[in-house]
Amino acid sequence: MRPIVSLLCIICIAAAVSAIVCGVGDYIQKNRNAARNLAYYEKTYLRMQGSSTGFGTYELLSFDAGKRWYAVERGEENAVIIRGPAEEIFPGLIAHLDAYDRLFEYVKKNGPLTLTGERAKADRALLEEAGFTVNDTATTQQ
Repeated sequence: MRPIVSLLCIICIAAAVSAIVCGVGDYIQKNRNAARNLAYYEKTYLRMQGSSTGFGTYELLSFDAGKRWYAVERGEENAVIIRGPAEEIFPGLIAHLDAYDRLFEYVKKNGPLTLTGERAKADRALLEEAGFTVNDTATTQQ
């Protein structure tokens, strides 16, 4: 009788281990899928909002990874109302925001703007592209 009890214990332990392994495998697979879905969502469904001189307050959404942007506003109970293509509602805003992104990336890579020396022309061009006016006295060639 004792060998039967031992055999039953071994079978129960094996069943429990199998259930745990299957559960952990399922859990890992679900987490991988969730991470993949989140990465897709973060790359595909984009949102920009803010306020900018000349454009006022804006909220933009893209449903195709930034290929097309739509100006939106919030309605009752925070419902999203699409006003139309961003370029029609806020002409020039996307180019303005892209110019700011290029300016920030340049500074991140090259350090602060100096408006002097070899970088003066590049610094000035990036600032003007982003909508800034740079006085001639602000830049000096060395």
